Amino acid sequence: MRDGMAGRYMEIVGRIRRSYRPMVCQFCGEETLSGGDSSFCSNCESQIWTDRKTLEANGRQLMEGLDAIRASLAGEDFDSAGAAYDAIIAGNKDPRLLYAKGIMLIRQSNSEVGKIAYNREGFMDENIAHRDRGARLASEAKRLIAKSLYASRAESAASPSPGLWYNILLCELRMNNPRGALGALDRLKASKAQALADYSELLVAQESGDYKGGLGLASRIVESGNPPVNALYYLSFNLFKLGRAAEAGALLKAIEGLGPRRSELLAGAIDGALSV
Repeated sequence: MRDGMAGRYMEIVGRIRRSYRPMVCQFCGEETLSGGDSSFCSNCESQIWTDRKTLEANGRQLMEGLDAIRASLAGEDFDSAGAAYDAIIAGNKDPRLLYAKGIMLIRQSNSEVGKIAYNREGFMDENIAHRDRGARLASEAKRLIAKSLYASRAESAASPSPGLWYNILLCELRMNNPRGALGALDRLKASKAQALADYSELLVAQESGDYKGGLGLASRIVESGNPPVNALYYLSFNLFKLGRAAEAGALLKAIEGLGPRRSELLAGAIDGALSV
């Protein structure tokens, strides 16, 4: 990383470790450090705005359900996590919960497909079972995210909300509908929710493969006061994609333990590039 840039970003990372406080995602239970009144979940990307103590005071049942989800996922017990989600959703109609469960099902589908081993002997019936279950889980994830999208649109029509438009953008990106995502981004830019609009623009750039644009957007967000930790991850990711693996690795190492779970995959890719 260029010397001036490196010093500035390391200073920001140091401030994050010293002064940020943990917030809890109301939709997946993940804890993410935040330096302001709101941020973005390091797991599902949802907007977050509360801490554990406040969430417990307002709804202990919800916190207990989210704890059950996190504990189940820590052991990759996806079925138990899904059952815990169903119990929460039965009493809470927030469409963002549907989106979060859809994200979990995508993770479960990927895990199922990852169990396929082509070096097995025989007719590979076990591989077929993993492939078919992975496909069913992916289909169910798509159904839930579509349901979240339609419910968010209906709610936003009755009561416009930047938070709902942000969820619409997330759903459109997951449904691989860039036109819909751009429409949601336009609505967010027209609102006064600048932080939501800036972060949404970054996500759109990432999903479209615009790594140069994403680098500029991530840099701008990181330089703007109390940046979300995820923006530092995207800064590292874009540096890597633009052929600056050493700089990407230095930044990713600096935010170790702070960024999203997929940071581990990026770290492996960077190590591979640097070892060539």
